[in-house]
This record gives sequence, C-alpha cells and structure tokens, in this order.
Amino acid sequence: MGFRNRSRRWIVGLLLALGIPPLAAQDGQLDPGFGGNGTAFRAVDLDTEARDLARALAVQPDGHFLVAGSASDDDGEVTKAVVMRVRPDGSPDPAFASGGVFVLDFSVLGLGYVQGSATSVDLDAAGRILVAGHLRDGTTDRPLLFRLTPSGTLDPTFFGDGVAAGSLAGEARDVDVDRATGVVWAVGTTTTGWIWTWRWQTGTPAEQQWLVPGADQQTGQRIVVQPDGKPILAGSFVATGSTDYDLLVARLLADGTASDPSFGGGGLATHGFDVAPPDYDDDVVLDLALDAEGRVVVFAETEVGPGTFDSASDLGFLRLTAAGAPDPTFGTGGSARVSFLGSGARDAWYEGGLAVQGDGRIVAGSTPGGSPFSVQAGALRLNENGTLDLPFGGGGTGRILIDLEPNGGGGDERCGFAAIGLEAGRVVGAGSSEWNDPDFDFGFARLTNAYLFVDGFEIGSAFFWSATAP
Repeated sequence: MGFRNRSRRWIVGLLLALGIPPLAAQDGQLDPGFGGNGTAFRAVDLDTEARDLARALAVQPDGHFLVAGSASDDDGEVTKAVVMRVRPDGSPDPAFASGGVFVLDFSVLGLGYVQGSATSVDLDAAGRILVAGHLRDGTTDRPLLFRLTPSGTLDPTFFGDGVAAGSLAGEARDVDVDRATGVVWAVGTTTTGWIWTWRWQTGTPAEQQWLVPGADQQTGQRIVVQPDGKPILAGSFVATGSTDYDLLVARLLADGTASDPSFGGGGLATHGFDVAPPDYDDDVVLDLALDAEGRVVVFAETEVGPGTFDSASDLGFLRLTAAGAPDPTFGTGGSARVSFLGSGARDAWYEGGLAVQGDGRIVAGSTPGGSPFSVQAGALRLNENGTLDLPFGGGGTGRILIDLEPNGGGGDERCGFAAIGLEAGRVVGAGSSEWNDPDFDFGFARLTNAYLFVDGFEIGSAFFWSATAP
C-alpha cells in the first residue's frame, strides 16, 4: 500500500515540477468520445422484435471490450449465447466473428440443443475468450462453457469443437482464468441447490459440488482467481431454520479439492446485512472483485423491506481482508449500504457489475427502478473507506442515472447496467436497452475518469494495461 501511495504522489509531483497541473477530475459523466454522446447500441436480432440481453463484460488491452449475453426470437422459442466485441468509439468491431457478433449455433455443431445463454466472459493470457452460461438439454439445464479465438471463432483446441457442457444439471454463472497457469475456473448452481465448481487445464475437467454447513440452500454466483491460483467464490445461502438468503464468500485450494482453512472460518466467511423483517431480508450477490491489496470486495443487492413492487432494496458492499475477515477500515465493520433511489424502489433488479480501481475506489453499476418495467442504468463510486465519492457523476451525489433507451421513449424503459469495467481507466458499462417491448438491444455507455492507470497495471500485471489510451 505504501508503494502505491508514494507512486501516486510522485506522479502528481512530477506534473507540478514540469509546470503541468493535474487535470480537473470530471469523473463519472457520459464521455462524448464514445458513440457521439457517451452511449451506443447494437442489435443481434435473431427475429423481429428480438430480446437481446447483455449480462457480462471484459475489457481487452487495446481498449476494445467484449460483451456476453443472450439473443432470443420474438416468441422466446429459441435463445442463443452471444458474444459481441465493441471498439473504443462504441461501434462493433468488424474484424470479430461476423460483423462484430458471435452467435453460438448448436445446430451447426450437430448438437440438438435449442436454448443457450451466456452469463460471463473472460480472457486468458493468449487473448482467447472464455464464456460461461447454460444450455438446455431436452428439459434439463446444464452448465455451458465455450472458448473463442481472439478473432471470434470457436477454438477447436478446447474440447475438440470449442464447447464443453457440465455433467450435472444446473447452470454456470461465472468464469475466471488464472493467467499465470491457464487454469479455467467456473462457478454456478446445480438444480438440487448446491454450489457447483468446474476446474480445467488439460484433460478432463474436475466438477465439484459444495454444501455450506448448516444450510438448506446455496447458490454460486461469482468467482475470481487470486495471483497464487486459489479461487474465491461468492454466493448466497439459507441457513437451516431461516427464511432469508445471506452472503457467503469461500476460498478453495488451488487444486480445487477442498476449502482453504486459512480463509475465514474453515474456508468460509458469511455476512447478512439484516436490515429488514425476515420476509424482506434477502441478500443476493451481484459481483465480486479483488483490489490491489488482495482484499475481497463483494457487491450485492440487499432487501430493506416491502416496496411499491414486491420489495425495496439497497446496494450492499462487503470488503474482507485477504484472510477472510471483515475489513474494519471499510464502512461500518467491513460493510456499507447505498440507497440509489429510496422511497420503496429497488436499486438493482438482480443485475449489476463491479470494478475496483488501483487506488482502492470502487465503481459499481446497477439497474435502479421502481418496477421491473421501469429501470435505468445507474453507476456510482465509493472511496476506499466505503463512503460515496461525491464528485463522481457530476451532480455531487457520487451517483449518476443514465437512460440507455435509444429512442428516448416507448416501451417501459427497461434499461440497465448488468456489467461494469475499466477501459484505459475510463468506466464502461453494458446492459439491455429497450426499444419497444419485447425488442431489446445491447446497450453500452462510457463514463469519463481522470484516473491515471487502470488497476491491472498497479497490481503487478500488464495484461490489462496499454501505453496509449484509445
């Protein structure tokens, strides 16, 4: 931590010595260099009035970013996994797949599946693209993983045709790659309510099921691999005798055979925000990240009581030390809550993304709205200590609401951020953009950010850093 702070002071001092004042920060406002006004849209359109839903985002070293999700026809009978690559100006990359879009068509592979979707995307050290999601095998959902080449074609070195399916019924929710070793990790949930993990490097993948002691139900939502190869996963669980979901964070050994006893209590840490009566007290993991100090940051939706539509919720943040204990320097006892809209509204509709800057500040995107039919894209930034970074967004609140709806009206304005990332230090978000229900496109936004380096450079890896900002 000392090195990071000294280097930051040294950079600012050098600018002053050269007579160049640091730029005035106008962080968190729409960047007109992206799409002309800070937003952009792209349709997959398997059919007229198709539903294209973005779920995940990964940023390449050159400033291009990948968005994964699903595309369905207008009656919902066919759903396919989709990956799109977007250039730094907001336009689709014509060098990727077909016009910038890859659609996983099982029929081309001779497989009898019709339904499939993508929920996570990541890059390995060679620039190959790993995608996780699920497929429908008859009437059974199964975890899906596939790998694309950097140019957007299925990689035949990955299970022969680029596609792998889990043997257990369920779905994969997240994928992460250990870039030092090439080990691929995925996490999800089985249909029996257990946490599912998948580890692969070469040969046969190792699938595991995990049960939280004293729990009746558990879900695996997000996974991230530490520099030492140990994966950290986050999800939710219902304790026996309870009726609400709390958060769980677990760390496994690098070989995936057992939990790491040096983390939390026997490999597991749990947390409940517990701010509402039992009928309105669920905590749901939205995203997970590591910061430059190796601390674990969890982003969640936490119910706070009954609302105008089902329930009201805030955004919850939890930070743990590298040993799995609540970080006392963050929020109150390691956690913080932020109310985006208040007044009985929900600050997230089960979607949201997280990115941690190298200086420890936390950027989050969500889907705040009074109902699932009236949602906007929301972004905020927290300081390293868990308080709102008030200058972010330009309004003095640390928050910004963005209308991702391209035509300014129509439908029910069901638009929001499902994912957030850092692109050359700037904040990029991806989500769904409604034209007219049921017609949705992928929607993107980029926000200004005066931060000098992206986090990958400061935590000792140059993989996500480029010398020139696109």
